[in-house]
Amino acid sequence: MIELLVKFWPFFVGLLGAAFGVFKHQQANTAKAEYQAAEAKADQMAAQATSARSDAIAAKTALARVQGAASDRAEVDAGVARTEDLDKALKDEGFTS
Repeated sequence: MIELLVKFWPFFVGLLGAAFGVFKHQQANTAKAEYQAAEAKADQMAAQATSARSDAIAAKTALARVQGAASDRAEVDAGVARTEDLDKALKDEGFTS
């Protein structure tokens, strides 16, 4: 029995080494796949951040336009109110009916 072990020990050590190599290779492939997935997720999050940033800029621009329109509307309404006062004054003075 010992003679068989002495004769074939390099073969057994080679098999153990091959099994260890296959295990480490699989482990490296798994780590590489996890890295690639994390990298893809980071790229996706960067794209989402860029999109959110441009959406925020567009929202600020739209808000400025709405505020400008509201200001213009307030000026027009104030002008109309002054015109209504003039019409009332003209009626009171008898210039219009």
